[in-house]
Amino acid sequence: MKVMAIDIGTNSTLHLVADVSGNRVTVIDRGIVGNSLGAKMGSDGILGSQLLKSNLEILRDLADRGRDFNCRNIGAVGTHALRRASNPQDFIETAQAAGVPLEIISDAGEARLTWSGVFGETGAEKPTGLLDLGGGSCELIIGAGNNIEWMNSIPVGAVTLARDHFFHDPPTPGETEEAEATVKKGFAGWKAHSSGDLTLSGVAGTITALAAIKYGLSGYRSGELEGLKLSADDVKQAKSRMLSLNLDQRKALPCMPPARAESIHAGTLILDAILTVIGRSEIIVSERGLLFGLAKKLAQKDAGKF
Repeated sequence: MKVMAIDIGTNSTLHLVADVSGNRVTVIDRGIVGNSLGAKMGSDGILGSQLLKSNLEILRDLADRGRDFNCRNIGAVGTHALRRASNPQDFIETAQAAGVPLEIISDAGEARLTWSGVFGETGAEKPTGLLDLGGGSCELIIGAGNNIEWMNSIPVGAVTLARDHFFHDPPTPGETEEAEATVKKGFAGWKAHSSGDLTLSGVAGTITALAAIKYGLSGYRSGELEGLKLSADDVKQAKSRMLSLNLDQRKALPCMPPARAESIHAGTLILDAILTVIGRSEIIVSERGLLFGLAKKLAQKDAGKF
């Protein structure tokens, strides 16, 4: 069954068109577009009329694309930015006007979809930590098989860190030091939950973009990044590089979506700090995650399981 899954995040809206058969998700089309939610939402959490209008156009375009692919079901979830919005119903109605059913999911709901999307029906083979490094928040999920033993979400992400700490482009050494101290303090509580023999996997744009750059995958094809590894040294070197480049230079990097370039320097800093805090020498890259879990859920809708 063909479905379109849409993930409305803090910095970008991602979509996946997939053919789902049982637990198998075959990618047909996927993409990303900047949505400006994190940057243009008011300090009081208000989603203004212009922001709603621009996101209406994004969702209309995606709905049209889904119909062009003859998707039986189209559905979207909203994560951190829409969870903190003061007027989320206005966005839900905007999505409905575009022909896209939208559910704003909880931290726990996001964790379950992400775990399912990465590890499939049987779950993780061994004790695993799954890091979802987003624009507005980061989640660490720990479990084995399909049993999620612990998860935690911290409202610090690539977009919010850049917005709150970086006032120059590239940021000054002082801004970088302050941002790094904020991240290490914010994630310090994860150390106690991530000790022992724990494999670390990671999803979302910062991690996949860094892997694409490291391995020279300038012509992205679905599945190429799955299972690749980034060492802690890789990440540390990437952090130094990203923090030395301005926006135009980051956009010019191979495999760098324009929407990702705006905050990847902050995302790389966060990833480096997390690896340091939880004491991990590498992270395994996954292209899957929430969209794949949502695609399976949308395919189950006709079976009465949605």
